[in-house]
Amino acid sequence: MTSDASPADYQPGNRVILIATTDPHTRLTPGTCGTVTGRDDLHGQIHIAWDDGSTLSMLPAERDQIRRSHPGGAQPADA
Repeated sequence: MTSDASPADYQPGNRVILIATTDPHTRLTPGTCGTVTGRDDLHGQIHIAWDDGSTLSMLPAERDQIRRSHPGGAQPADA
């Protein structure tokens, strides 16, 4: 899932990988992994607890990009 993803595509507990963010103040870098903790469909936010200890919501409509992480690190061929 990338920029065309919607919050409804993610459920609490899903593991994700950061592809890109437009937040100029975050220390997150592409490749950082995290766990979805919730979502706000009204505001288009996906709430994530990142493995580095930070929390930052992703805004797909603002060009933040994440994709689901698959167990064992394997990614689908079209990812």
